[in-house]
Amino acid sequence: MENKLKIGILIHSDAQTAWVHKMLENIIASDYAEISLIIRKKADKVNDSSSSKLKKYYRNLWYFIYTKLNELFLMHILPPLS
Repeated sequence: MENKLKIGILIHSDAQTAWVHKMLENIIASDYAEISLIIRKKADKVNDSSSSKLKKYYRNLWYFIYTKLNELFLMHILPPLS
Protein backbone atom coordinates (compact mmCIF):
# COMPACT_ATOMS: atom_id res chain seq x y z
CA MET A 1 0.00 0.00 0.00
CA GLU A 2 1.49 3.33 -1.03
CA ASN A 3 -0.35 5.78 1.25
CA LYS A 4 0.07 4.41 4.74
CA LEU A 5 -1.51 6.02 7.77
CA LYS A 6 1.22 7.95 9.60
CA ILE A 7 1.12 7.53 13.36
CA GLY A 8 2.88 9.56 16.06
CA ILE A 9 3.66 8.05 19.44
CA LEU A 10 4.08 9.92 22.75
CA ILE A 11 5.97 7.91 25.38
CA HIS A 12 6.98 8.78 28.92
CA SER A 13 9.95 6.41 29.16
CA ASP A 14 11.81 3.76 27.21
CA ALA A 15 10.20 0.99 29.27
CA GLN A 16 6.67 0.20 28.07
CA THR A 17 4.06 -2.28 29.21
CA ALA A 18 3.50 -5.50 27.27
CA TRP A 19 0.26 -4.35 25.62
CA VAL A 20 1.91 -1.14 24.34
CA HIS A 21 4.81 -3.17 22.98
CA LYS A 22 2.37 -5.54 21.22
CA MET A 23 0.41 -2.64 19.69
CA LEU A 24 3.63 -1.08 18.37
CA GLU A 25 4.63 -4.45 16.88
CA ASN A 26 1.21 -4.69 15.20
CA ILE A 27 1.54 -1.21 13.71
CA ILE A 28 5.05 -1.92 12.43
CA ALA A 29 3.97 -5.25 10.91
CA SER A 30 0.85 -3.78 9.26
CA ASP A 31 0.67 -2.81 5.62
CA TYR A 32 -1.67 0.14 6.23
CA ALA A 33 0.14 2.17 8.92
CA GLU A 34 3.63 3.28 9.89
CA ILE A 35 5.13 5.00 12.91
CA SER A 36 6.49 8.28 11.58
CA LEU A 37 7.14 10.19 14.80
CA ILE A 38 8.12 9.22 18.35
CA ILE A 39 8.14 11.87 21.08
CA ARG A 40 9.59 11.11 24.49
CA LYS A 41 8.12 13.32 27.21
CA LYS A 42 10.66 14.87 29.51
CA ALA A 43 10.27 14.14 33.20
CA ASP A 44 8.36 16.76 35.15
CA LYS A 45 10.48 19.09 37.22
CA VAL A 46 10.22 18.18 40.88
CA ASN A 47 9.24 21.11 43.05
CA ASP A 48 9.94 20.33 46.69
CA SER A 49 9.14 23.74 48.11
CA SER A 50 6.94 23.80 51.15
CA SER A 51 4.26 25.85 49.37
CA SER A 52 3.95 23.28 46.57
CA LYS A 53 3.70 20.45 49.11
CA LEU A 54 0.98 22.35 50.96
CA LYS A 55 -0.97 22.99 47.74
CA LYS A 56 -0.74 19.33 46.80
CA TYR A 57 -1.90 18.26 50.28
CA TYR A 58 -4.96 20.54 50.18
CA ARG A 59 -5.83 19.52 46.62
CA ASN A 60 -5.75 15.86 47.68
CA LEU A 61 -7.67 16.64 50.85
CA TRP A 62 -10.49 18.36 48.95
CA TYR A 63 -10.66 15.48 46.48
CA PHE A 64 -10.85 12.99 49.36
CA ILE A 65 -13.66 14.98 51.00
CA TYR A 66 -15.50 15.23 47.68
CA THR A 67 -15.33 11.49 47.01
CA LYS A 68 -16.49 10.62 50.52
CA LEU A 69 -19.45 13.00 50.29
CA ASN A 70 -20.24 11.59 46.88
CA GLU A 71 -20.24 8.06 48.31
CA LEU A 72 -22.42 9.05 51.25
CA PHE A 73 -25.10 10.95 49.37
CA LEU A 74 -25.15 9.87 45.75
CA MET A 75 -24.71 6.15 46.27
CA HIS A 76 -28.10 6.06 47.98
CA ILE A 77 -29.79 7.87 45.10
CA LEU A 78 -28.31 6.01 42.15
CA PRO A 79 -29.01 2.30 41.68
CA PRO A 80 -25.95 0.04 41.43
CA LEU A 81 -24.76 -0.93 37.95
CA SER A 82 -25.35 -4.56 37.08
